[in-house]
Amino acid sequence: MATQVLIVMHAVLGTADGISPPFFAETARLPIPLFLGIVVVFLCWFRRCRLNAEVFAPGTHKYPAKHAVGTWFTPGVMWWAPRRITLDV
Repeated sequence: MATQVLIVMHAVLGTADGISPPFFAETARLPIPLFLGIVVVFLCWFRRCRLNAEVFAPGTHKYPAKHAVGTWFTPGVMWWAPRRITLDV
């Protein structure tokens, strides 16, 4: 839920470029920290999903839980491994 709220906030702030009410003028510097917050919350959620999958089906997963976050930061691997981990979950 937190990831969804942050993504919606980021989308709203991203489409507010042509609008100049005071609210949007004050929040113009928020998209980058907001995006970083989205990344952190999403990775926490993804890791938690992988750990929960291990509880429900122990020993049946191909990739260890630590790869749920690490593969997102490995160049080249980040294009295919997160999807495989998601399918594994």
